[in-house]
Parts: sequence; structure tokens; C-alpha cells
Amino acid sequence: MSNKKKSGPVSQHDECNILKRVNREFESLLDLNLQLADLHELDKIIDAAAKAVSSRLKKEEGMICWLDRDEKRISGSFWLAGKAPESFSTSLDKEGNLIDEAGISRLGNGLKGFIESLYESFSGTGTYKGDRYRQYFVTPFRHDGKTCGEIVILEADDTDAAYGGEEIQKIYDYLAAILKGAFARVRLAEQMLETEAIARKSTAEKEKMEHEIIRAQKLESLGLLAGGIAHDFNNILTAISGNVSLAKMYLKPEEKAFQKLTKAEKASFQAKELTRQLLTFSRKGGAPTKKVISIRSLIEDSIQFTLRGANVCCDCAVPQDLYRVEVDEGQIGQVINNLLINADQAMPEGGTVHVKAENIIVEPNNSQHLRPGKYVKISVKDNGIGIPASNLIKIFDPYFTTKKQGNGLGLSTAYSIVKKHGGGIDVESDKGRGSVFHVYLPASEGTKEEKERGERKAPFFGKEKILVMDDEEEIRNVLGEM
Repeated sequence: MSNKKKSGPVSQHDECNILKRVNREFESLLDLNLQLADLHELDKIIDAAAKAVSSRLKKEEGMICWLDRDEKRISGSFWLAGKAPESFSTSLDKEGNLIDEAGISRLGNGLKGFIESLYESFSGTGTYKGDRYRQYFVTPFRHDGKTCGEIVILEADDTDAAYGGEEIQKIYDYLAAILKGAFARVRLAEQMLETEAIARKSTAEKEKMEHEIIRAQKLESLGLLAGGIAHDFNNILTAISGNVSLAKMYLKPEEKAFQKLTKAEKASFQAKELTRQLLTFSRKGGAPTKKVISIRSLIEDSIQFTLRGANVCCDCAVPQDLYRVEVDEGQIGQVINNLLINADQAMPEGGTVHVKAENIIVEPNNSQHLRPGKYVKISVKDNGIGIPASNLIKIFDPYFTTKKQGNGLGLSTAYSIVKKHGGGIDVESDKGRGSVFHVYLPASEGTKEEKERGERKAPFFGKEKILVMDDEEEIRNVLGEM
């Protein structure tokens, strides 16, 4: 849009000067076009164009700005006589007044009035009617088939009667074309970066899914092995621990043999616990016995039990209104204990373990590959040394550990238990900045907490006979002696 000026007869000398001036300005715009090719931000493109117009094209006062229709915001660069261009940006408050985001206070009344009229143009009304800034040009900028905004070029009323109208219109047409090309290049580059980011995320999600499948296959293989040998192995351990217990009955506690047998008994119990852990990976073994509980009390009990005597503090943020969950209380307690032990061990010099629980809604196509719905999210955070990126994909694998002590089954056991509950577990970590584990447990549709049925009765003593049945002779003999 341009307000053309009426001019009188133009001499041949004036026409020659006009042509020279037009050529100089077009050459300046060609230089500007080359300069803009190296710029990748809209604000910098506008600033460079404003400098070219004010210095090379000798326009004494004016502005170049961008009307962002999506953000309802105007930003640009203005220049006044004898001064270098300055950037500005502005938006409107709820009452329709200009918000001085940057540089508006330095604008003269005429330029402020012009900006106010531009905001009116958002609603399709408003035409600038000032006395000084009559010559301006507005060109819509379209991207992806829609108008994103307008490029606005404004200058003070030119007193040169010979040089106006068509000549100015051609210069500004070309300048607008250059700016639109630069804007389109920036927007296209932004789109390409977004596409690359989506592609990288998709690749990362694919790799994560592949690792999940491989991990599940490893755990299933381990579970098949454990399930195959667990029965026979437990029979052997029962015979060993039973005979050790019987042998201790013939000794006094202060005897050296009694102490050695106590250590052997303890080792057999540890082997039995290891077998129980391995069974959690099998499909049949370690099936959770679920009931509806309040996870809040379970978290608090686990913190008191696990961190008692540790040289770490605990910052616990567990609200009262958490969803109920249907879980095996013992197994989920084991998961929380394992995470707390890991956090404690990650800070040998002491520190703070942060425990947080919250209600969340999981949307479809989520990164944890969970079913959509309501979940309780439990987070355990430490301020330790962190986990190297190369180890993050391995930490839930059985027997993987970087610790001098430990069998590498704690996190893989937690992973297997949470998966059997229909939940998920993941980790975030930066080397040197600590780690945070997240556990997701599906909320229960039940609203009432299930209580233990029946009262505990006192031990029953009597002189009746007990029938012992087992397919292993050694177990029958041990139990018979007991």
C-alpha cells in the first residue's frame, strides 16, 4: 500500500538523476540480498534491512517491522534522522495498550501511532492517517498455504517531488521481495530442524523399543532357566540348611563349630533368596498377589526401613490424595527399597534423597509405552555421580553392575516386578549431576483399601502327630528329626 505524491513536470536532467538514484538503490538492495543469505534469524534480517534502507538508500526516518499474526506481536527496527537503527518489539495488554517489550519508549509519537494502527489491522480495521509518515508498504507473508503476518516498510514523507510514486513503489516492491525470500528461507530452515528433531526422536524411540524387546527376551531366558532348576535347587538348599540347623542343636553357641555352622546357614539362606529373585523373572514364578492399597504408607515405611542409619537425608513429597493402586505390597516395597538403596550408595559422602509421588494421566503413544489412563508416578532422585550414557540402556539388564559389591539383580528385579504390575520404570541421568528413577503404577478402579482378613492367632501347641510328605528322602529325614 502506498500513498503516491503528485509531482509537476520533470526535466531531462531530473530524469537522468532519478535513473541514477534508482540504479544505486537497486545495487544497494542486491548487496543486501547477498548479506541476508548469511542470516538465520528474523530479527537480524530486519535489522540488516533497516541499516541498508537508512544508510545506503538515504531514507532519513522510518521503520521496517514484522506483524506476527500467530503471536499477535510486532517487532522490527526503526531509525531517526542522523541515528543508527534500533530494534523494538511490542504486544498489546488486555486493555489494548502497548506493552513496551523493548525499545517502544524511544519511538516518537508518530511511529507509536503507526504501530497502534497496525494492531488495528489485525482485526481488519485501521488505516494510518498521520501527517508525517505517509509513505508505507505492507506485503503479506505466506507460509505453508497460510498468511503468517505482514512485512511493513515505513518512511517519512519524502520532500523530493521529482522522486516519488512509481520509483519508490518499485524500490519497495523489490525490498519486500528480498525480505519475503529471506523470511521463507528462515521458516524453511526451522521446518527442516523440526523434521530432523522428529526423525531423531523417532529413531531414539525405535532404539528404545528394540532394547526393551531384547531386555525382555534376556529376562525371559533367565526366568526359564531359573524356573527349570529352582525346585531341585531349593530341595538341596532345604536339606543343607535343615541339617545345619540340626547340627547346631548339638553344640553350644560359644563353640567354634557352632559359629561356623551359623555362617553356613546364613549362606544357604542367601542362596535361597537368590533363587527367589531369579524366579521373579519367570512367567509362572513370582506372580504378584495383588490387593488395593494406599501407596503413600508403603513409601513412607520403605524410607524409614531402608534409610535408617544411613548418612543421607530424605526429602519426601507424597500427597494425601494419591490414587489407590492394586499391587503386591511386598514386591512393590522391594522395588522402592532397591531404588532407595541405589540412591544411598550413589552418595557415599552423604547427600539428600528426593522421593516424590504424584497422580498423572498417561496419554496414548507415550514414551514409556504404557496403556493410556491414570497412574501413580513415584520418583527417587539422588545427587550422586550419575550414570554414563553408555550404561543407561544396560542398567536394567540382569547381572549388569558397576559396583564393587552387589549381584546386579536389584534393578532388573525391580523392572520385572513393575512390568508384571502393568507399569513402567525408566531413568534420567547426567554424568556428575545425579540420577532420578521413575516408577509408573496403574491406578486401581477400586476406591477402598483392602484390609488383612482375620486376626492373627497365638501359636498353637499340642502333642499331636504331624505327617510329613515329600518326594525327597533327605527332606523327609530332616523334617522328621525336627
